[in-house]
Amino acid sequence: MTVLLPNRYSKGMVMVGLRRLARIIVGMNVKEILAKLKSLGDDARRAYNTKAGAPDNQFGVKLGDIRAMAKKIKTDHELALNLWGTGNLEAQLLATLIIKPTSLSADELNKLTR
Repeated sequence: MTVLLPNRYSKGMVMVGLRRLARIIVGMNVKEILAKLKSLGDDARRAYNTKAGAPDNQFGVKLGDIRAMAKKIKTDHELALNLWGTGNLEAQLLATLIIKPTSLSADELNKLTR
């Protein structure tokens, strides 16, 4: 069974399956994701990353844990843009895994790369 919802990326409607609809309704928000990333963080990894040149705005989360989160979240373009805006290293890595690159406008791409 599918449901018609407004498409937030273009004008018009999009058909969404009930499983996707349930994920949209109960999906994680930015605060919840940052809290989860912080709980997965490790001080030793954070120190190593900083020594290797990573910025201070990080939690020290293993990339495998970030990939596991991305697998659960699936593709969510709007959430990815919001995560990127936090400036947190792990949030930005997660954003690159869940973003829908074909939906990026030139302005969005410009903001992400600068």
